[in-house]
Amino acid sequence: MKPGKAITGIRMAVREDAADIAALLYESFIEHKSQYTEKAFAATTPGQEEIEDRIDKKIVWVAVCDNINTGTVSIWPRKEILHIRSMAVRPSARGKGIATALMTHIHELALEQDYAFLTLNTTAFLSEAIRLYERFGFERFGFDDLHGITLIKMIKSLEPITKNKIEKNDYAKRDDYRYPGQENRPFKNSPGEFRQT
Repeated sequence: MKPGKAITGIRMAVREDAADIAALLYESFIEHKSQYTEKAFAATTPGQEEIEDRIDKKIVWVAVCDNINTGTVSIWPRKEILHIRSMAVRPSARGKGIATALMTHIHELALEQDYAFLTLNTTAFLSEAIRLYERFGFERFGFDDLHGITLIKMIKSLEPITKNKIEKNDYAKRDDYRYPGQENRPFKNSPGEFRQT
């Protein structure tokens, strides 16, 4: 990418993007590989087959610049929660607002579909990512484990928040947000279709 080149748009991924998205995730996290366990790194950088499965469920988005996928994010809808996962920006494209654009896009999706909460998991050594999430209003909400790596759970309310409301949604149960059910709400865009950024 040329320095300062702006993002073209954000669109829902198609199966033809799968290999590139898998490579993008690997490139984005390889600098931190020594801080992961082997299984945790594999879970963080899924391969083409898993990405294709996510794309088939219409839960993967890509940020594009000059026909190049420069960033990606996956979402896991569940009841009132929209869980954010596998958010990454290609190293050569960092510092151009792509992560901010992706996060803004997810917020817009969540508000359109009337979700009450956004959630995500991260690790302490991804400090720049944590700063981004906190700028968007996410708060730390406990810890979890990913194959021997401590995860920081973060949450943002899209409506007035109460402790009872969070507990009602059972955010602490991993199965509640990692494996979407049949009640998921459809998103308005079709695969490959750009949303205006």
